[in-house]
Amino acid sequence: MGRRMRSFVVLSLAVWALITLAWVLLLVAEKNGGCPGFDQSGGKPGHSAWQWLPPGRECVYFADDQTHVDAPPDARFGEVLVLLAWPAVPLGVARIAALDRADDQQLERSTVEA
Repeated sequence: MGRRMRSFVVLSLAVWALITLAWVLLLVAEKNGGCPGFDQSGGKPGHSAWQWLPPGRECVYFADDQTHVDAPPDARFGEVLVLLAWPAVPLGVARIAALDRADDQQLERSTVEA
């Protein structure tokens, strides 16, 4: 693998690690925080629970004679998929580049021998 390709892979994986860390920290903050829709001490009683799919806090509260449910957005499935697939792209590109380079070197050797 060439130096440029190695730099591309390292930079891409570093960006992925930072984005993943920020996403996990946001989930931790959401899990440890309360629900903005209700107040346990006052007029809007309710409860909240953590759910894993999609990850986030689900808040259920009663207000204005109605039950409100604030669930995590379904888009978080996409976020999880992108974060899981991201490392495969730079590693796959690097692998293809390495195979192409090996093929080029093999072709040069066969041309010199002929």
